[in-house]
Amino acid sequence: MMRNFFGTLGLVCMVFSAPCHASVVYEFSFDNVQNGGGVVDGTVTLPSSADGTYSATSVIVTTNPQGYGLGQYVGHPDANIFTISGGSISGATFESFGIDNSACCSLGLFSTDAGLTQNTNSITFGENDPVTYALQATPLPPALLLFASALALIGVLGCYERHKARAIAT
Repeated sequence: MMRNFFGTLGLVCMVFSAPCHASVVYEFSFDNVQNGGGVVDGTVTLPSSADGTYSATSVIVTTNPQGYGLGQYVGHPDANIFTISGGSISGATFESFGIDNSACCSLGLFSTDAGLTQNTNSITFGENDPVTYALQATPLPPALLLFASALALIGVLGCYERHKARAIAT
């Protein structure tokens, strides 16, 4: 009886478990003063939030009041470096020119400066364009849903076993 229960529970866990992804998404924002103004927002996806140096797996510009440069950027191999300290981005060097990305434009993200320009071979930024990075809020982990499913299954199986035991007793 217990063997069936744990076998079923193990099968349910394998079916409903989602693979764990260690990647973490940071939001960035900067005022693009040198390139027409307006706040540029986007996301940087890194492989981990542990202290260390990582290359971004994704950099996406989500909003720009000027209307250009939206989309994903592919960083230059020598300039795709983000340093994490205490779970926050403490240093950044990211450059993507028009030829390297799917958008029309060039994007530069650094520790304190940033710029987004329509020029495909250079990036204009200055001290008036400070960039801020913030860890994006994360949804409920898949493991929590798995845990709730397992508890529900235990309850259903318990009711079934009690009902079965009563039927045999009568």
